[in-house]
Amino acid sequence: MHGNVREWVEDCWHFSYKGAPTDGSAWLRANNGDCDMNVYRGGSWIEAPQSLRSASRDTTGAVDRYSYIGFRIARTLNPDALPSPHSIYPFQAILTVQSELRREPRRLGQSLLRLDIGNVLTIISEVKDEFWYRARDKSGLEGFVLKDKVKTLN
Repeated sequence: MHGNVREWVEDCWHFSYKGAPTDGSAWLRANNGDCDMNVYRGGSWIEAPQSLRSASRDTTGAVDRYSYIGFRIARTLNPDALPSPHSIYPFQAILTVQSELRREPRRLGQSLLRLDIGNVLTIISEVKDEFWYRARDKSGLEGFVLKDKVKTLN
C-alpha cells in the first residue's frame, strides 16, 4: 500500500525477513521479535519519493500516532456468499441512460456499458470472465452483453 498513509501492520519489528512466516500470518515474537515496536509498510503523502513503494518498511512505537500512518480493514469472503454476477454490475446507476450516450457519444474509459440485447449487432470479443461478451450495437456503441442472452441474437 502506498499513497495516502503508510500501512500499520500487526507484525512485531524484526531486523530482517529471515525466519518470517510464509503463510501470510502476522510475524509476532518468534525469532526475537520486538513487539514494543510495530511495523508500517508502504509510503504516504508526507514521504520522500524513495519511500513511496510497497516494499518500504519501518517501525514506530506501538502507542505512537501519526496522520501519515493508518491501517487497512480487510476480511476473507466466503465465495458461496457472494452475490450473483448479474447483480454485481449496477450499470444504470453508473452511467447515464443509453439514449443520452447515443445523442452525445463519449469515451467510456473504465466504465462498463450494458447494451440492450435487442440492439446488439455484433459480438466483438469474449471478456476474460465467464459472463460477458464485448459487443457493438446498431448505432456503433460498444459495451457488454451477458453471454446467456446471446442465444437470442439468431
